[in-house]
Amino acid sequence: AFPIKPYIELLIGGSGVKNGSTSFAARYVLGADTTILPHVDWRVLDFSGGLNNIAGSHPKTISTGLVLRF
Repeated sequence: AFPIKPYIELLIGGSGVKNGSTSFAARYVLGADTTILPHVDWRVLDFSGGLNNIAGSHPKTISTGLVLRF
């Protein structure tokens, strides 16, 4: 059995565009990793979403991949 390591990340800060407008921005990340080799994890699922008040957008991403731990 592969042990699953869930994680949650919350990022807050500011965003800006070329014309000088700045605004609040936030992003959250949820996911799960499992170790497949020493120092190598497989990021089984990585889902992120956020808010950017300048563009009024709510971008979302879903990804998977390898994590190298040093």
